[in-house]
Amino acid sequence: MARVRKPLTMRLEGALYVTRFEHPRRLKTVRVKLGRTAQEAGAALDWLNKVFLHPEFWDVPPVGMPGHLRDEWLGPAAGTSTTGSTARDGEGRALPSSADAVAVLKLMLEDEQRETRRLNEVIRRMAKEIEHWKGSRIRTGPCPTLQDAFDAWKKTALLDTGERHRKNVFGDLQRFVHRFGASTEVDDMAGRETEINAWLHGLPGRTGDGLAPSRRQQMRIAILRFLDDVGVKLERKKGLPSATADDIRKARGPIRWLEKADAQRLTDELEQPYADAFRIQCGLGLRCEELLTLHRNNFSVNPKGEHVLTLAPLGKVGLKNGPRTIQPIPASVWSAIERRLKGGDVLFPNPKTNKAEANPPSWDRRYARALAKAASKAKIETKVDARTGRRTCASLLLRAKVPIEHVAALLGDRVDMIREHYARILPSEANPKAAALK
Repeated sequence: MARVRKPLTMRLEGALYVTRFEHPRRLKTVRVKLGRTAQEAGAALDWLNKVFLHPEFWDVPPVGMPGHLRDEWLGPAAGTSTTGSTARDGEGRALPSSADAVAVLKLMLEDEQRETRRLNEVIRRMAKEIEHWKGSRIRTGPCPTLQDAFDAWKKTALLDTGERHRKNVFGDLQRFVHRFGASTEVDDMAGRETEINAWLHGLPGRTGDGLAPSRRQQMRIAILRFLDDVGVKLERKKGLPSATADDIRKARGPIRWLEKADAQRLTDELEQPYADAFRIQCGLGLRCEELLTLHRNNFSVNPKGEHVLTLAPLGKVGLKNGPRTIQPIPASVWSAIERRLKGGDVLFPNPKTNKAEANPPSWDRRYARALAKAASKAKIETKVDARTGRRTCASLLLRAKVPIEHVAALLGDRVDMIREHYARILPSEANPKAAALK
C-alpha cells in the first residue's frame, strides 16, 4: 500500500523561510529556501507541494514552476551531462534553464548583505552602549540595595556645605530611599527617570501645594549625585528635567525689599560681619557673591578725592556680569569698608581660615540666617534673604527719581530686568499732557 504523504510545512530560520523534507527521487533530506516574506514563501511552498504530493510530477515538474524551485527539486540527477551550455539528462532531454535561479540567488545574496549590515550596526550600537555604562551599571560583585548604598555613601560623600545643609540632603535622600524601597537593588533604578520625576512633582510643599521648583531642584540635584556616585546614570534632560529659572522666579512671586527705616532697624540688630555686609549692599547694590570679592586692591581714590570701587574676581569667586566700577562710595558705606579693612585685606573672609571665601553658597546661607534672626528681633514681617540689601538699594534709588539706566549700571543688571522687577514703584515715564493740543 502506498505511503500517504503529508503536505510540506515551512519555518523561519533567521531572515528566511525554509522547508526540509525527504526527497523521493534523491533519497535524502534536502533543505529548500522559500523566500524572505511569508507571502513569497507560501507561494513557493504551494509549488513544491504540487510536486511532492503527486508522483506524476517527480520527474517532470509542472509547467510554470519557478526555475530555482525546479533546480532545487531535480538536482544533479544520475546520468546528467552538461554538453555545451545546456544541461541534459541521461536520455538527452534538456533540463530547465538556471537563469531564473541565478537571478533569485543574487536577490537573496543582496538581502543577506543588507541584513548583515543591519546586524553589524546593532552590534556597534550595543558596543557603544556597553562602553557608556562601563563601570557604572556592569558590576563584578553583588549589587547593593538602595539603603546599603545610601548608608555607605553618607560616610564618604564630599559635600562642601554646612552641617545643616548636609542634614537636609541626607533627609531628602532617605525619603527617596523609602519611596523606592530600601531593599531595591541600586541597578534597578536605571531607566526610572520618569517615575522619579513624577514623585518629585507630587511631593507637597509647606503650604500644602506642590513642592516649590527651587526646592524640587535641590532634591533632584541630591538624587542625581547620589545615584551617579553609586553607579547609576540617568537621562537628565529628557526623563528628569531641571526646573528652569523662569519656573523658580514665577513660583517665588514678586521680589521683596525694605523701606529705609526697616533697613536701618535690621542693620542695628545684625551681628558682625553681617551688619557691615548689609550696609554695603544697601549702599552699593552688590550681589551676595560680589561681597566676597571685596579686597583692599579693589579700592582707590579718584582725582576729586572720592573713593572708588572696581569689582574684580577673587580666588574661586567670579562676577556674574563681569567687572564694573562704582563711584563715588557714600561716606556711611566707606566707614563700614574701613572697619572691615582693619581686620585684613579681604573684607569678608572665611571665619575659619581667615582667607578668601571659596564656598559662596555656604556664606549665603549663614548670611540669610543672620538676616532672618535680626528681622525677627526687629519685628520686620517682610521675608528677608541674602538679596534683600541689593533690592532695597534699587528700590530706594528709583523712588528718589534716579534714572533707571543709572540704577541698572550701578547694580550691573539690564534695564529691562530692573523695569520688570520694580515696575510697581517706577514713576510714569511719559506724561500725555505734554503732547495734548489745546
